[in-house]
Amino acid sequence: MKELDELVQESIKGFEKQFGSKPDVVAQAPGRINIIGEHTDYAGGLALPAAINRWMICCCSPNTDKTIRIYSEKYKEEYTYKLNLKPIMLNSWHQYVNGVIQVWNDKFFIDKGFTAFLSGNIPSGSGVSSSAALIVSLMNALKKLYKLKLSDLQLVKFSQGVENKYLNLDSGMMDQYASQFSQAGKYLLIDFSKMDHELIEALNDHHSWVVINSNIVRQLNKRAYSQRVRELKSAIKTALSSNLNLELPYYLSSKKISDTPSKLKRLRHFITENDRVLTAVDLIKNNKIEELGKLLNESHQSLRDDFEVSVPEIDFLADKANQFDGCYGARIMGGGFGGSVLCLLDENQFDKFSSFIKYYYKEEYDLDAEVFEVKTVGGAGVVTG
Repeated sequence: MKELDELVQESIKGFEKQFGSKPDVVAQAPGRINIIGEHTDYAGGLALPAAINRWMICCCSPNTDKTIRIYSEKYKEEYTYKLNLKPIMLNSWHQYVNGVIQVWNDKFFIDKGFTAFLSGNIPSGSGVSSSAALIVSLMNALKKLYKLKLSDLQLVKFSQGVENKYLNLDSGMMDQYASQFSQAGKYLLIDFSKMDHELIEALNDHHSWVVINSNIVRQLNKRAYSQRVRELKSAIKTALSSNLNLELPYYLSSKKISDTPSKLKRLRHFITENDRVLTAVDLIKNNKIEELGKLLNESHQSLRDDFEVSVPEIDFLADKANQFDGCYGARIMGGGFGGSVLCLLDENQFDKFSSFIKYYYKEEYDLDAEVFEVKTVGGAGVVTG
C-alpha cells in the first residue's frame, strides 16, 4: 500500500503532465474508520473515529481568469466551467467539486478560477469516507490558494455544508471532523452536542483494525437514509418534550411513541450506541480487547435490527469474521446499505483472515471482497505551498 509521500509525488507528476506546470499548493485529507458510534453525529451524539492511511490528494494552482479546470485521476476526465456560468454536472464527482466551489463563493466570493488535479487511494462507496476526504482535501487546498483565514472547525462545517446544502444529504459531521482533526496513534472521542473532542490513545500493535470492503457499492439511498434521520430526530424531539432521559440506564417508555414503533427502534439504537461509545473508550484505556470485540458485535446487531441499515452481504461478512479464530468482533461501518465491515483482529492474523474472508464471500455471493489493514494517521492539511 502506498504511503502519503508517494501519493503526493504521483499527484504532482500527474498535475504537471495534465497542465504543463508544477502546482502551487498540494493538500491531503485522509479517509477514516469509525470504531463505534454510528448514526449518532447528526443527532448530537457521540462517535469514536480515527483517520486512516488512505488519502485524497488535491494539487492546484490559480488561474488569471474565471475558468476552473479540475482533472480526476480516478475517472480519467477533466471538468471545466466558468464561475459566471451555470455548471453542467454530468457525473457524481462533479457535484462534490461544484458544491465546494459554491460554498466558497457563498462565503468569500471567488473572482478567479483555479486548476486542480485530484487523486488518491480511498475506495469509493466503501464506508471509509472517500467523498468527505475529497471535499476536505479541496477545501484545504483552496483555503491556502486564496489565503483565507478560517479555523479547522469552520472548514469542517463548510465541508458538511457541501453535502447538506448542495448534495441534499442529511448527513452529520463525523467524516469531515475525523479527516481534519485526527492525530496519528489516537482515536477521537467526539461529542457532537458540544462540537469538541478528546484524544484517546490507540490500541497497541498487538491488535489491528481491518476493513472488509464488500464491493456492494454504498450508493447512499437518499430516501432511506433521510428517513432514518427524520425518524431519529423526531423520536428525540418527542422524548425531550416528554422529559424523558436519553441516557442509559433510562429507556424510553414505549407508550410515549407507541404509534411509531420505527421511531422507538431508531431511538433505542441512538441511546445504546452512545453508551457503547463511552464503554468502548473505557475498554480501550484498560486494554480489554475481548469485551471491546463484543461491543462491536452489539453495535452491528443494533444497526441491523434497530436502525435497519445493513444488507445480507454485510451481515454475512460480519458473521463470518466472527467465526475466525483471532477476530474479536465485527460491525457494519458507515452510512449503511452496503459498504464495509470493520473488524478487530489479533496480531499476525491478517493474511489468514484475508484469505478466509475472500474464500467464503466468493463462495456465497460470487463477489470479491477487498480486505485491508489500516493504521491511524494525522488529519488533513497542506503538504506543500
